Amino acid sequence: MPFELEWSEHATDHGISRAESERVLEGRDANLLLDLGLQKGERRYAFVGPSATQGIIVVITTVRGERQRVISAYPIDRGRYYRAYQEWSKR
Repeated sequence: MPFELEWSEHATDHGISRAESERVLEGRDANLLLDLGLQKGERRYAFVGPSATQGIIVVITTVRGERQRVISAYPIDRGRYYRAYQEWSKR
């Protein structure tokens, strides 16, 4: 990972462990990255990849200085994943 990770207090609220989030962020299994644009004054990114326990997961991050802050991580169903990919590919 190019940045040191920092964790929001809500990063694991949806049952995704830090280890699962890190695996997706490291890019070993991530197969989709979306630039979500500005939210709350910060550029947000969604990394999507498989989880050992939750199917497909989304990890939402932002960059703050030298750190990549994990905002949230949650499971996503295949239909929602496909729609996100379709929307991303139109850009």
